[in-house]
Amino acid sequence: GELNPEDFASDRKIIYTADVEIESETYDDAVTTIRSLLDESDGYISSTSQSGSTVDGNRYANYTCRIPSEKYRAFLDGLSGAGNVYSVSEYTDDITMEYIDVEARISSLEAQRDRLQQLADEAEDIETLLSIETQLSNVQYQLESYTAQMRSYDNQVDYSTVNIYLREVRKVSEGTGFGTRIRAAGRILSAVYRDS
Repeated sequence: GELNPEDFASDRKIIYTADVEIESETYDDAVTTIRSLLDESDGYISSTSQSGSTVDGNRYANYTCRIPSEKYRAFLDGLSGAGNVYSVSEYTDDITMEYIDVEARISSLEAQRDRLQQLADEAEDIETLLSIETQLSNVQYQLESYTAQMRSYDNQVDYSTVNIYLREVRKVSEGTGFGTRIRAAGRILSAVYRDS
């Protein structure tokens, strides 16, 4: 049979990040849409900043959203419902090699730890024991450091980051050429220009 990239997808460790710029004539609705999309995708906002005033109609918000990676695409597509999405930049970072390296270091350190614990049990005198315990605490320290690194990798792979820049406008800009860019990427975002 043919080789399907999908079959290998689970083995790759890929971090997805997107920057999305949205302008909206109905700012409050846009915020509501973004928040309900977040709920639907079991995502959360890790940081946010807002400025501008309702009176002047120039409110502005930045949201850094963390989205479970399997819901990332649907979340991105859903953002077209929040207003005029006039810019989307996506980045992928394949950390498979780094991940495998950390995994290998962890198992090597675990083997060292087990061996040192065995030697400690067999130690004949206090001097030998102290020397082994010094090595053991060094191995333990490295092990904790690599385990933390692994947790961080897992978190970045499991949760994609979507940075949303939302701008309140009186009239959305037209013909930004965004539709063409997405289409070129093999995806069509419907309703991008529905306000114009």
